[in-house]
Amino acid sequence: DAVIIAVGSQCEDALEAAERLEKEGISCAVYDPVFIKPLDGEMLREIADTGLPVITVENGASNGGAGSSIAEFFRKEGLGVSVTTLGIPDEFIAQGTPAQLKALCGIDADGVAGAVKTAISTSNDKLN
Repeated sequence: DAVIIAVGSQCEDALEAAERLEKEGISCAVYDPVFIKPLDGEMLREIADTGLPVITVENGASNGGAGSSIAEFFRKEGLGVSVTTLGIPDEFIAQGTPAQLKALCGIDADGVAGAVKTAISTSNDKLN
């Protein structure tokens, strides 16, 4: 139903989200690119071939971060992949525990699961 590309420590939240979604009948493949520079073009082309929406999640800036690089790769390659990037927004973030901050930024398991559902819904709307 969707592909999650999780960078670094966000793999744990992505896997937890995928497990929760599986219980709801939503299947997600979770990829860890291991490195961002250079991007693994072979892996990204393999993901594009699935035709599924892609959600990237990172604990860095979403603006100009790994998700942006991945989306740009798909665009430059003309692969037509729908990409949702999750990360830290380009705005002031209040103080809190790591769990509170991840939830606030939507990069915890709940946020990832919600983004997957939205991406699937949007993708289905385009098909109808």
